[in-house]
Amino acid sequence: MVLVAQMVLLDKGLSAEVSTWQTLETSLGSPILGTSLTIASGTGFFVDTEGKLLTNQHVTTVGDEAKRIRELVSSIQDYISTKVDDTVLSAEQKFKLRIDTARILKGAKISIKVQMASGDFLDTKVIASQDKIDLALLQVAVSTPTPALLLSPSDAPLSLGVPVTAVGFPIPDLFDSLFDQKRLTVTQGNVSALRDEVWGIQHTAALNPGNSGGPLLDDQGAVVGVNVGAIRNANSLFFAIDLRHINQFFQDSGNFSVWQANQALGAQRPQLTSLTQKTVGDTVILNSEKGAEVFLDGKKVGTVPLVLTLTKATTLIRLQGASGESSLVLNRDATVNQTMTVDVPLGPREGTLALTSTPPGAVVFVDGVTRGKTPFSGLIP
Repeated sequence: MVLVAQMVLLDKGLSAEVSTWQTLETSLGSPILGTSLTIASGTGFFVDTEGKLLTNQHVTTVGDEAKRIRELVSSIQDYISTKVDDTVLSAEQKFKLRIDTARILKGAKISIKVQMASGDFLDTKVIASQDKIDLALLQVAVSTPTPALLLSPSDAPLSLGVPVTAVGFPIPDLFDSLFDQKRLTVTQGNVSALRDEVWGIQHTAALNPGNSGGPLLDDQGAVVGVNVGAIRNANSLFFAIDLRHINQFFQDSGNFSVWQANQALGAQRPQLTSLTQKTVGDTVILNSEKGAEVFLDGKKVGTVPLVLTLTKATTLIRLQGASGESSLVLNRDATVNQTMTVDVPLGPREGTLALTSTPPGAVVFVDGVTRGKTPFSGLIP
């Protein structure tokens, strides 16, 4: 997942008050001049390994550019007047910066950029866009393969009540976004209604402004929808564009080959199983190959047979023995008032991948293709 941002450059070369800006920068601990200011943003995700990215059209729509630049000037001027302490800048300095803001942004242009995991912002080009379905396909100027999310087949069944996960970059305050406060967020919920309309998936995974264009994932980490909006002042009414309309967008825009290439990635994906999970009480007895080594969150704690006292809500256990290895997640439930014996069969080591994360739900990529979400275990050919 990446941040898709509409940005305006604050060109240092156009400023007549560089030293005064530097005083403000020192106070804030962040550069201003020479940086690009995010004035609106959403989320997107790659659908192939060559930098093609899917998002909502409204995330990339600039609209009345001159009006938005004027609004930006006004916002910065207001920030300088009301938020900058008088001990940092005098009234005269604030006045000069307000004038300088208008000077710098006169004739400025809004560009669409994508922020990669490295933090770098890359240039993009909109190669397809459709207002009716509210989707856009972007080409990002990448130099290395991009991690593609797998789109579920357009005829894949989706049922009421199934768990879904929304991932995106909710937008903070304008100046918080300038000073690097964006964070990827993950929310979980369930499918609550299905419709034949473009906003076909109603779900309860919380969305906020900035989530637009982000993926709605199933429990295997595959995309089942593109998050598009919410009904405000309502209780958990969040919506995503369904797979049928996503498929239609690729066909109507002349980019169906991108959809087909994405589905081919899915065909290459080996069948993987989720990491075994057990709900237990405070104490468990691990039973497996005698003498097998037991690792708790990566640290060796003994050999089988072994009695474990759990202190955390979730604990990753890994066993290694002569006949193979195995991993499982123990979920501690304080209401379970008994010591449970957990049998752990060992399997072959070669090609087995087991991953966990805090919090769970991280999307797992192998060779640029989604394999599922954590906690995760599977065979990699």
